[in-house]
Amino acid sequence: MTDGEPRTSGSPSIPVVFVALFIDSVGSGLWLPFSLIFFTRAQELPMVACGAALSTASLLALVVGQLGGGLVDRYGPGRLVLLSNIVRVGTFALYPLVQTIPELGVLAFVTASASRLYWTASTPFVSTLVRGRAVDQFLATNNMLRIGGVGLGAAAAGFFADSVAGLHAIAWANAASFGVAALLLVIGVRRFGRPAAPAPAETDEPAAGPRTSVWRDTAYLQLCLCLAVFILVQSSFVVVLPLVIVDFWHGPEWLAGGSIVVGNVVLFLAQRPAVMLAARSSRSRMLLRYSIPCYLAALLLLTAADLFDGVPLIVVVLSGVIVGAIGEGISNPLMLAAANEVAPEGMKGRYSAVYQTTFGLADTMGPLLFTMLLGLGSRVLWLSLAALMVVLVPLLASVRHRLPPSVLSS
Repeated sequence: MTDGEPRTSGSPSIPVVFVALFIDSVGSGLWLPFSLIFFTRAQELPMVACGAALSTASLLALVVGQLGGGLVDRYGPGRLVLLSNIVRVGTFALYPLVQTIPELGVLAFVTASASRLYWTASTPFVSTLVRGRAVDQFLATNNMLRIGGVGLGAAAAGFFADSVAGLHAIAWANAASFGVAALLLVIGVRRFGRPAAPAPAETDEPAAGPRTSVWRDTAYLQLCLCLAVFILVQSSFVVVLPLVIVDFWHGPEWLAGGSIVVGNVVLFLAQRPAVMLAARSSRSRMLLRYSIPCYLAALLLLTAADLFDGVPLIVVVLSGVIVGAIGEGISNPLMLAAANEVAPEGMKGRYSAVYQTTFGLADTMGPLLFTMLLGLGSRVLWLSLAALMVVLVPLLASVRHRLPPSVLSS
């Protein structure tokens, strides 16, 4: 089996899977920007209580995502991806009926749990379709579709968000998008089914360490720690940068949202070229020589941004966002593919669960860390994140030698 060869004869279904994932992303784009608006305006629930319920549900769902790894290994990732979509059809269809905070909390927990299960199963599901460095290309294409789908969904939802009926339509449209995605995924699940056994040539590398439990695989846990640093830094461009632009640098309000739009456009455009370049090199070399320097350059630009105002400020901020998005376009698919490849057959779900839990914790704790650092000044925030990237260099350089060569070094 060659590096980019599909794992079964069902490869014609890969485009169908891409369409399903794109529709899934459109649904997410419909909902994500308007979830709080939906519950406060359409359902007339108190804002603070809504925020607390949604945040609590997300934190509790991390546990479900972790436990879901065993289910992925037992029943196959395709079936769990399908189940997560079906569950969200029901929860989003019920959202317009929510009248109390407890009802919101229960539905939000089920929705978030299904979402965590989806992310735990998604990368192992990819490995039932393609193998080796072809996983990088698949994930890059999927990320492009996800970014485009979320943007399209958010733009479409903007036309309906000014009325109760419109907000209810957004919830039902999101439910329908998951339903259509599930129907399309049935084709993929039936064609590809459970993971195939690896070919002998693919298992002749030495193990990276004890494999009886993912929690004993210290090399893998170190890889997850590297991921946490990447996630913290890249989320800062979305979570805290808009606030800094408006409240600390007194920049134009359009720049707060515009920086996110520009970043997403660059991220969309950078995914495919970055992975094509990475195919000629090792994942670790791409991360160390290109991704981390891009992040560092972006953070240093943002550190200096408060020295400017007017047009120069806009140029510096957008330059930082663009360079950071290029770094993210390189790191995301490569780190995800590396984490999937290091997982032994039969344990990919449990390994993915740890990886996705790390992702979720870093994403959840980011706002707290950012606001604490921002309380000391915007320069402290960006310099602290830059310091994290500097620490990441020896951390990543050391872990690549503890993993099989195909994961990071070749």
